[in-house]
Amino acid sequence: FMHATHVVISLNKMIDMMMDEHRQKQCCQARQDDTYRSCITVTTEESPSSTKSNRASCYCGQHKDHCFGLYNDPMAHFVLVFAALVHDVDHSGVCNKALVEEGSELAVLYNNLSIAEQHSLAIAFSILFEPSFEALRDAVFPAAEDYIRFMDEVNHLVIHTDLGSAKIKESKKLWNEKFGEVFDDKLSILSKCENTNVCDERQKSLVMELLLQAADVAHNIQGWENLLLWNHRLYDEMLFSFRDGKGDDPAPNWFKGQICFFDGYIIPVAKKLRQCGIFGKRGDVFLNCVLENRRRWLVEGEAMTREFGSVPSLEREQLSNVITSADYGDDGYLEDEQYKHVDDDVSSLGSSTETQMSSHILADSACDNRTPIQRRVKRIKTDT
Repeated sequence: FMHATHVVISLNKMIDMMMDEHRQKQCCQARQDDTYRSCITVTTEESPSSTKSNRASCYCGQHKDHCFGLYNDPMAHFVLVFAALVHDVDHSGVCNKALVEEGSELAVLYNNLSIAEQHSLAIAFSILFEPSFEALRDAVFPAAEDYIRFMDEVNHLVIHTDLGSAKIKESKKLWNEKFGEVFDDKLSILSKCENTNVCDERQKSLVMELLLQAADVAHNIQGWENLLLWNHRLYDEMLFSFRDGKGDDPAPNWFKGQICFFDGYIIPVAKKLRQCGIFGKRGDVFLNCVLENRRRWLVEGEAMTREFGSVPSLEREQLSNVITSADYGDDGYLEDEQYKHVDDDVSSLGSSTETQMSSHILADSACDNRTPIQRRVKRIKTDT
């Protein structure tokens, strides 16, 4: 539940940042329109010209959609938040690869494809379509086409949180076509995204994928203490799974593994958040935080890994008074001028891609005749 809450808050904050940036740009554009009209009016009084009047009319009507259609799409906002809430429901604490290797019931059920993600979707929709949520369903998708869109988009987004899925590679290729390549160099970016007047639905979908993926790992693009908080929780989860006979011991490769994760996934995500342009200049904030966190991990990561192995995350949080998921700050991400104070100024909004809502798997008796989905829905309801 903590991870679900964390991802939802992080994603909602990014939506707020996007909306605020769009409103500011629209206000700026409106002021430019007024100035241009004034200039044209003075000019046409001195030398009337229908061509110049048409130019003024054309110019004033071209307000860029800086959000690829997301600004005026409340359904898309709800889809994003709902997907953030449910994307890891009833996660077992081990990766899809381990589920396949152990021949789990879920791996067989979902044909070894995005197992945890498909399982979370099945449970989420099973609960959503119970009679008690009829009023919510009527409000969210009153028409059949709304229902179809909601289901399709939530499915699409959640499946794209599976980093091992072939769909991730397809999206990366499409991103390069629609926006331009994100270079390996940590600071350089090439962008094709110069004219956002035309709403490209595929670009919109790619940006939605990016927002959920970023929220899922948002602790990496926020302050140092928040990174340690969720990184330690992930370490504990993997350690508990290892002691339970699932997965590998995280200790030997944890330090180097985090560096690889920064370089191979987190930094490209942060670059894309800047590259797509929906946050304006504030898009630099994400990459600044990631680079600072990576720098500190290189210096302190080995010592922190040893500490993770000796002190459980809950005990460390209690000893250091680290903010828990029930006490998030009011601010989201640091402003550009605050970059030099990254560690102190970034609040504890964020998420972890790995800390999960529940670890109950296949614990029902063999004589239970309910389907796997029915059993897990029942168990989650009991837990919550």
